[in-house]
Amino acid sequence: MKMNFKGLALVLITLLATSYFGIRFYQQQQLPKVPTEEQTAKNPVFLIPGTNATNKRFNSFTESLMEEQVTSNTVLKIQVKKDGGIHYLNQLKKSSERPFIVVGFEDNTEKAVDIEAKWFQNVVLDVKKKYPFSTFDAVGHSNGGLVLATYLENYQTTSNPQMNRLITIATPFNDTTAEYNDNNLAFTEVKKASHLLTNFIEKQTQLPSSLKVLAIAGDQEKNETHSDGVVPVQSALASRLFIKKQVASYQESIITGKQTGHSDLLDNSKVQKQVKAFIYQDEN
Repeated sequence: MKMNFKGLALVLITLLATSYFGIRFYQQQQLPKVPTEEQTAKNPVFLIPGTNATNKRFNSFTESLMEEQVTSNTVLKIQVKKDGGIHYLNQLKKSSERPFIVVGFEDNTEKAVDIEAKWFQNVVLDVKKKYPFSTFDAVGHSNGGLVLATYLENYQTTSNPQMNRLITIATPFNDTTAEYNDNNLAFTEVKKASHLLTNFIEKQTQLPSSLKVLAIAGDQEKNETHSDGVVPVQSALASRLFIKKQVASYQESIITGKQTGHSDLLDNSKVQKQVKAFIYQDEN
């Protein structure tokens, strides 16, 4: 009987030890992984597509820039669900430098700009947890530029990572119709301010004074009008009315010639060259 008690005690001790270490292992698995130094995302470049565009919108754009041997050498893609959930489509490599982070939204309708701006803030904070960074640059095409401008005026705080540089490409700051815009490119005021532009002007003091901005417009120069076929040049450069006086530097560029249609601008070599020069100006 003594041997049986000893055997039973040994079994119980073994079971308790197995359970203890099993629980410890499970708890360790549930703890968030702390990124190593190589897993940081120092000064990433966020890319925001426009209405009805997906996170594939910047594929050729990023490929072309990386072929030009810019500092950025990888692309992280994120999809934001209609309920605001954040889904990572891939992960950054340890060798990643200045990564491009493309953020697509399931709800990418024109009416969703404000909520997308809030979701963008959530993305920035979530990425920061996974791949720590304190500053970033951003590029917005079409309504993607509206998302970024709305984020800056309404959601970025001093405790958030700070945006260093902003590039807007064919962004309709003053709608897209002739009701609001004309062909005067030397304008100091638009033909008629849309509700959206009025809101931007009213909140302009919320823009960070350290920000550097480049606004790019496409001009097909057809039928004596100045437009990329969708967004009038005056609308794309209406950012001068609320950004120019509030930030560290503000530049404008009008792209003419081939590939100046609204959807073609990201593939335009002139646009890519200007983006490269502006984003990586301190690294070349």
